[in-house]
Amino acid sequence: MSGRIELRPDGPHSDDYTAEVARALAESVRVLNYATGSHAERGLQHPQTVYDVVGNLAASAAGLGQLLGQLAEFLTHQAAAGHLADTSGADPIVVTADAREQLAAAHTAGSALSRALGLAQSAVSGLYVLDGDAESGDWS
Repeated sequence: MSGRIELRPDGPHSDDYTAEVARALAESVRVLNYATGSHAERGLQHPQTVYDVVGNLAASAAGLGQLLGQLAEFLTHQAAAGHLADTSGADPIVVTADAREQLAAAHTAGSALSRALGLAQSAVSGLYVLDGDAESGDWS
């Protein structure tokens, strides 16, 4: 993967590009973990940043439902058309049924995550930093 990725919702799309975007998503979470950790160089200075990050995470979690459904649908159609095989020799119909079940469970978890993040965002919506506290860096 290159250092930068151009996000192109309207394409062109390919298997390589799709996998690259998924890797970028994982890397984005890793960067956020560093930016918000106790060792971070002032990656969090204001509650508004928490509000913004939590809101974007909620939107991401909400969008996962569609993505997971589309992945399950692709596997289902490919297996039904006889285009898949499994390295273990298992029946691809059975394997994809198991994958669909797990993707449905992930969809349910993602929906719950999105709701919880939305509530967290609402909870912090009125917070602000008292004058001078952001500059001091004293968060204890």
